[in-house]
Amino acid sequence: MRNSKNTKGYTTLLAVLVVAVVAGLISVSTMILGVDATRTALVYRESAQAEALMDACMEDALQEVRDSSSYVGSGGFSLGSGSCTHEVTSGGGDSRTIHAAGQVGNTIRRSTIEISGLSPLILVDAFDDVADF
Repeated sequence: MRNSKNTKGYTTLLAVLVVAVVAGLISVSTMILGVDATRTALVYRESAQAEALMDACMEDALQEVRDSSSYVGSGGFSLGSGSCTHEVTSGGGDSRTIHAAGQVGNTIRRSTIEISGLSPLILVDAFDDVADF
């Protein structure tokens, strides 16, 4: 009889330990998933902000071209925790290429516009998000 009680006690202790380990693993997994979700949300937010800055620089470059059809050059600005740059190059005649990039933290968004006409309206042939210039 004595062995039967000891066996039941060890079985109960082992069951409690198994449940505790499983609960601990579930808790750790949940924390890791939470950290990953937070990182993903941060990268998504930085990407959206970098894209907005890139668009603002692209608009700034287009305004420079509209103000002066012979404009070629570069510019940029900082806003909040990010910055952007743009460069306008001439392909001859009314042809222009505009490269713009927005950066927030380590996230960079880049875009290129190809222009084939400047007057009376700016004629955009292509607008592409690019990985690199």
